Amino acid sequence: MKEYFGAEIAGIMEDSIAKELGIELGDYLYKINGQIVYDFLDYQYLGSDEELEIEIIKANGESWVIEIEKDLGEELGLEFFSPVFDGIRKCRNKCVFCFVDQMPPGLRSTLYCKDDDYRLSFLHGNYITLTNLKKEDIEKIINYRLTPLYLSIHATNPELRTMMMNNPSAGRVKEYLSLLSEAGIDMNLQIVLCPGLNDEKALDETIEDLVKFSESILSIAIVPVGLTKYRQGLYPLEPFSREKALRVVTQVEEWQKKFRKELGTRLIFLSDEFYLSAGLDVPKDEEYEDYAQIENGVGLARTFLDDFHKQERVLPKALMQKRNVTIISGISAAKFLHKIVDRLNKIKNLNVNLEVIKNSFFGSSVTVTGLLTGKDIINALRNKELGDEVLIPSIVLKEGDEIFLDELKIEDLEKSLNIPIRIIEDNAYDFVKKILEVQ
Repeated sequence: MKEYFGAEIAGIMEDSIAKELGIELGDYLYKINGQIVYDFLDYQYLGSDEELEIEIIKANGESWVIEIEKDLGEELGLEFFSPVFDGIRKCRNKCVFCFVDQMPPGLRSTLYCKDDDYRLSFLHGNYITLTNLKKEDIEKIINYRLTPLYLSIHATNPELRTMMMNNPSAGRVKEYLSLLSEAGIDMNLQIVLCPGLNDEKALDETIEDLVKFSESILSIAIVPVGLTKYRQGLYPLEPFSREKALRVVTQVEEWQKKFRKELGTRLIFLSDEFYLSAGLDVPKDEEYEDYAQIENGVGLARTFLDDFHKQERVLPKALMQKRNVTIISGISAAKFLHKIVDRLNKIKNLNVNLEVIKNSFFGSSVTVTGLLTGKDIINALRNKELGDEVLIPSIVLKEGDEIFLDELKIEDLEKSLNIPIRIIEDNAYDFVKKILEVQ
């Protein structure tokens, strides 16, 4: 293992304590008050005192020990390349449903990283399994008050969870939930549901176990297992059929009624995919309560629909000039986008064409828009009448960049299709704005 010398300093704020002390880019922050700094949480927690002794390792290996007096909570003014300084904690499980294990080679390298880091759970909402925690990790979570955390549960039955995650440590989940709950750590939980494994009676058992910690549980999200065509040699799993999805909806709605009456909250929520797969409308706004796990696909469709309806009363009856655009969608989202497109096409001089794209790259079981590749989009749109421009949701691109999962870029699509491409942000307001306005 590479020896740890601290966190490399990536930036120094102007008029800060660090600037005054002569700390430089490329130096390393090693200790604060005698304790090694392993992440941004250590930096904030240890660095909040009024009197500090910090140890800096210079680029030439020289060690500086500096004593500082400052106001309580005053920042030192250091910036870092990553919130974790000693490397991301990797996943030690071999889950039978792991999506990363179902991906082909040749995609972005970051897509193959399986993190299971409690620090990123607190800082960024990443889901963790609790299977790689050490005693000192639990102590840090409790002492630093890292709440809420986002946890992947899947099942509470020790044997079942151990089998699903291929890790003996997985069976201790209720022990960890008890420790966190007793310490006052709030939790958002997720269950990846796999037909024939942790659904039906097993799901009931899991919910019964979890509700015992309801004072600490903010929400429980249930999402369907994602399966690609690259599952050769992996545990045999099947996607949710319409009938099975409908059974899950019925089962969870019974639990929601019970919890609503007893706890004052539904507590447990289904991702949009279950309703769409079952051929049902997504629930109404109030049924999602505070949308605690919207980024996990729980309520995205409802917020999009409601935000569109808010704009309906101000939609123009006609455009000043003719406009013809194509928008793309995966199969799941298209089930509610069709109605929106039909409404927009009632505007005179506007023609909106919705192209529903099948996922050939990952396979037909993958129906979400966010996993469409540039190549699949090109193949679906080539030789078609696309109008003035093609509008693509930003969810298909790398965050902060214009790169698809298969490394193709927007400019590659424009060149292949010979048409301008414009990106739509993932909300109904930008959706309507980009459709109506001429670039």
